[in-house]
Amino acid sequence: MLSALKKLANFVRNTTFHLSKKNPTMQRVTIEKLIHGGSAIGRLSDHRVVLINGGLPGETVDIKILGTKGGVSTAEIANIAVPSPERRPPPCPYYGVCGGCSWQHMTYEAQIRAKAGIFDECLSRIGKLQKFPVLQIFESPEWAYRCRAQFKLDRDSSKAGFFGRGTNEVISIQTCPLLSSSLNELLASPEKLFPALPEGTTQLKAIAGDRNISTHPVLPERTEEITEIQVGKASFQVSGGAFFQGNRFLHETLGGWAKPHVKGEYMIDLYGGVGFFSVLLGKRFTKGLVIESSRALVEDAVENLRSNGLPHITAMQNTAEQFVSSLNLPDQAPPDLVIVDPPRAGLTKKAMENLVSLRPRAILYVSCDPATQARDVGTLVHGRNYNIEQRALFDLYPQTSHLETAVLLRT
Repeated sequence: MLSALKKLANFVRNTTFHLSKKNPTMQRVTIEKLIHGGSAIGRLSDHRVVLINGGLPGETVDIKILGTKGGVSTAEIANIAVPSPERRPPPCPYYGVCGGCSWQHMTYEAQIRAKAGIFDECLSRIGKLQKFPVLQIFESPEWAYRCRAQFKLDRDSSKAGFFGRGTNEVISIQTCPLLSSSLNELLASPEKLFPALPEGTTQLKAIAGDRNISTHPVLPERTEEITEIQVGKASFQVSGGAFFQGNRFLHETLGGWAKPHVKGEYMIDLYGGVGFFSVLLGKRFTKGLVIESSRALVEDAVENLRSNGLPHITAMQNTAEQFVSSLNLPDQAPPDLVIVDPPRAGLTKKAMENLVSLRPRAILYVSCDPATQARDVGTLVHGRNYNIEQRALFDLYPQTSHLETAVLLRT
């Protein structure tokens, strides 16, 4: 259902290919474009599509075929015959080894243009949408933007860092240019990490707040269980194991983007987490409900709603698939807004059924995966007569192919 583009992109993320050293297949191709998932695509001499790691649109490259599966080949670049003017030397010494970044070899302007094109193509090819509003784009500083990280740990070799590209091997990272300075301080001294962590710990989740760092597990005398993050005039309590948007420069922009366009009596925030969107949009509504499946996140949301003066909004533990059964729908007027910020897989069939059963006047759909978002938005537009009123791209993850998008739909 997610079209050929989604299927093709999954090869790079999920499939490991092995090159035969005796008979490597070499071809010269011209790269057409970048697609969802970050790969470049070109066409072989027999016109078959090939996914190419590290290429840029317009380049002529000699490639080695790594393998073929399902009629789709994957390749690596052996030589760049005609480079793109937007190609640049990757600034990070770990680039190509660490699995975190995939687009450092291209200028930031080219990254933004590629992400906008991917979003448009997902809406048209997957969502089957022909018309949509002009895209609003919100850029980020390229470096030191991350306030949240998951450090991978290898106790046997005393390595702390991230997984290598395409592997589960921990790559020792001394400093990451994407991280805030306080998070880099944790990486800089792995010898202090391991003695402070419980035996068997293979991952350290960390969030850098305004005054301290919260981690899970907590590092005695170095980190805390809870940190505080200021977003405009709002303040959020966040625990180390919780999810919070990772780009510290775009928190207020993302959370408040829809504010001029939404208001009313009643809002529902599905996948509400620590109450991020409800806190930033809640004063536009008379009452509201935050739905979150994690008890720990609900507790954070309750505190965040209280401390930011939003007693009219309630947080409850439930799932997007089950919460409708707890509402008295026959007597319930349609909400003025439902916010959905689902996991990468998008809305499940049941969650979609629950969403449309509420008959919301407006839907704010925030997503970290434009393909599943396009699928769901297409369903709402074609099957439920919603229209896309506004849409935006937030570049929360420069140097990677990941993008955050938001669509505001209204009946």
